[in-house]
Amino acid sequence: MSVANYKAFVPMTFVQFTEYEVIKVGDFSDYAPFDTDPLYVIDNYTGKIYNLSNLFYKLSLEYTDETISSNDAVYSCGVTLDDTSNGYTYGEGTTDYLYKLSFSDGNLVVEKCIDNSKLNYSSYLVDKYNNVFLTDSNNDAKYLYRDGTIKIWEHSIYRGMNGIVYSGSQWVNAEGELESATFVPTTTTYFPGSDLIYQNGNKFYYYRQKFTSNYDERNIIHKITKIDEVQYEYTAITMQDWSDDYAVVNEKLYCLDIDGNEIFYIDIPTGQKYLIPNNNYVFNKIYADKQGNIIYEGVDLNLDNVTCTITPEGNITENVVDNGYQIFYITPIN
Repeated sequence: MSVANYKAFVPMTFVQFTEYEVIKVGDFSDYAPFDTDPLYVIDNYTGKIYNLSNLFYKLSLEYTDETISSNDAVYSCGVTLDDTSNGYTYGEGTTDYLYKLSFSDGNLVVEKCIDNSKLNYSSYLVDKYNNVFLTDSNNDAKYLYRDGTIKIWEHSIYRGMNGIVYSGSQWVNAEGELESATFVPTTTTYFPGSDLIYQNGNKFYYYRQKFTSNYDERNIIHKITKIDEVQYEYTAITMQDWSDDYAVVNEKLYCLDIDGNEIFYIDIPTGQKYLIPNNNYVFNKIYADKQGNIIYEGVDLNLDNVTCTITPEGNITENVVDNGYQIFYITPIN
């Protein structure tokens, strides 16, 4: 089974099997009992695979690959489908409960933690210790949930890339208490696993172009250098160029500039731009396949189809296929 972005520093990976491929699921919502493509979760530490499809006959879960994972669990909002007390039918209403997904004795455990209708909060944040912070629209914590209990806990917080939640110069320990921090991150931005484009040892590179509305961030690669389990350094790498159309393989971010008709790649660790030769072709599509090839497609000046492939070794092949445009001759009727 081939799964993109398989990472053992998060507890589980959600995948979906279709007729054509197995894909990593970065987010899902309202997965219906009548959906035909099975949904699975992989235990990233043991490799065991669990079928989630039957679970969705009971629950309608929502999941986003953001700040909702602890070291050993993932949290998801959802609606209990056979609970009609809220008056909703399937696919309607709000996410009524917060569920915790974890592993125990070889089993996937799904437990209901919080009844959302009983508390007034906008979203939630989870740290590495399974402290769950219920926050308002400004990401200020209002409540802290831990081990089946909840308490009022009003602090402005953010989660660091080490999985620890901070409030100013303090951090939240495993018991949910604030302590003075000996290390405070230089950036309050959290980069989800879905943004990771390259890892080299203790260096992690994140790119948010597809996941942010901040236009100024589209030429920035975010580098996190892990020093130990707590400390890390942040560096912003400015790319020499960028494009909305890109694909990432083999330590490179390949871009297609449709307006300028350029194919180029960005060296991820440095942000340097390198042009790829173009034999007067007009390209309109770029993507990566499972073998690590970069493929870009378009036409030549005769409007014949062109497919160019860059192999993992850097070799470039071109394939030109005659479009074979049809010509119709219509004779007069008189």
